[in-house]
Amino acid sequence: MDQEHVMDPSGAITRPLTADTVQAGRQDCYRALYAPPQQPVQLVHLVRRLGDHVRLLRPHVAALVQEELQGEQERTGLLVLVRSREVLGVTQPRVPLWERVSDLAVCTRALLSMLEINGKLPAPEDTPAA
Repeated sequence: MDQEHVMDPSGAITRPLTADTVQAGRQDCYRALYAPPQQPVQLVHLVRRLGDHVRLLRPHVAALVQEELQGEQERTGLLVLVRSREVLGVTQPRVPLWERVSDLAVCTRALLSMLEINGKLPAPEDTPAA
């Protein structure tokens, strides 16, 4: 899969994954799951960030499922894609913010894991020697 761009199954070109976007996704997942903010405005901001991560990662996982995965990995990828679509579709104000944060973080982490397990995440930039 070309790291510059990926075509999702619908034919749309998606944004590339970078080491920075992957790291930001991991950091936001950690914050959401292990040190969530207490202020509602900060939770809303985290919901938006996590939603952006899910929207960025879904097409990459969809392309992976369509082009490369088989058997149990394919079924797992499809399950992750379906659940992440469901979580993105939740807009009801009755769903507590902390629950949205948790659901989006779990989906982000699952999407990242699918890509990592299959060697599709960009390598971190090598830091220059001092």
